[in-house]
Amino acid sequence: IMASRLQSSAAQQDQTAHPDTCDLLRGLQGHVVEALEHDYANFVIREAVKVLPTQYIGFIASELVGNGVSMAEHGFGCRTVLRLVKHCGQEGEASRYAEEVIREVLGEAEDLCRSEYGKFTMEELLQSGSAEHRHRVLQALSSNLIRNAQDQHGCSVFEKVFEVCDETATARIVDGLIGSPDTVQSLIKSRCGKFVLRDLVKFGHHAEKVHGALRPCADQLRDSKGGRKILEFLFARPGSIARERAGQGPSNSVQFGRV
Repeated sequence: IMASRLQSSAAQQDQTAHPDTCDLLRGLQGHVVEALEHDYANFVIREAVKVLPTQYIGFIASELVGNGVSMAEHGFGCRTVLRLVKHCGQEGEASRYAEEVIREVLGEAEDLCRSEYGKFTMEELLQSGSAEHRHRVLQALSSNLIRNAQDQHGCSVFEKVFEVCDETATARIVDGLIGSPDTVQSLIKSRCGKFVLRDLVKFGHHAEKVHGALRPCADQLRDSKGGRKILEFLFARPGSIARERAGQGPSNSVQFGRV
């Protein structure tokens, strides 16, 4: 009922309902972490952080201080932690608490990039965070680049990097991924490594350099389904990648999921 009320007030943009909603939420004060671990109560906290203005979520953020990393790695808690990103950088105590939680998370960014649930907060920081947030996530990925690229969870963070970051920001990562033939070979031999190469080609970062590194590997790439997907992007007709990024789908109508 509480989650439905939050959703309803948000849909109606009813600002007058916020104080009344917060009165209901006070019953969870002192029990935020416990609620986030609960099968149903976690929805209430998640919706509160999603729809309420920053000044109303202070007690939630404050109780997550010291618990940011563990909640970012929790199947339910991660949904609330990642939504704190939008509350950072604003005025007031609530925003400062949110920033403290995110600082905790960024302190363990490398491990969280390889975490089943932690990766979602990393992706949100890349998508919606500040320039400093993005820089810290990129640093974390670069600190153990090949391990992260070959990780089943880390590889999806690279996809978000190539989607939202510009070529200046990704230059170091691209050089590390394709800077030597041995590194390229290690990625081609890894299922998750191929995903990273595919996304690198797909989003067109440093295209000339990437094409130069991967073209000599064309025969090897044809030996696997994942490799053939890389080639489809690598040798796509001009403009086909741009059309897909605009939401029109790939030119050959093939959908590229994690396979």
